[in-house]
Amino acid sequence: MINTKRDTSAPVEAEEINSRGYLGFKELKEIAVTNDNIKSFTDNIQQYIHQNNTDYNPAYYEKIMGLIDKSKLQGITLVFILPPVRLTEGMMAVFNAIPDENKIEVCDPEKYPELYNSDNWIDPIHLNTIGSTYLTQYVCKQFSRINNN
Repeated sequence: MINTKRDTSAPVEAEEINSRGYLGFKELKEIAVTNDNIKSFTDNIQQYIHQNNTDYNPAYYEKIMGLIDKSKLQGITLVFILPPVRLTEGMMAVFNAIPDENKIEVCDPEKYPELYNSDNWIDPIHLNTIGSTYLTQYVCKQFSRINNN
């Protein structure tokens, strides 16, 4: 069972536009997260998550594999996480090409429906405390799977 009790010691979110021009949480919170927003998000993911395209950008693939190899030399297993984000064909092609022991996917709406409940989002691009708790638990479970192989 996943514990989604809110941590009341969490810091107050930033309330302003940061130096890079992004909206703070106060402004983002004013943009309602609706079921239509979530459907748009999941439609995008469904379009790419199960594709088997192997036409990846070789520069990205070689960079990732180089990082994986450097990490191995230091006794580290480098893991790339695919969280609930808008996907692209190129992103999925590279992700699918890297070894299974170096990747964790936690963005499939069919496997992780709690991540796509609008009640678990603080704004259109950030999970709230409950949503991030689910995400953390899913990542931990998948990381355990990798470590046990």
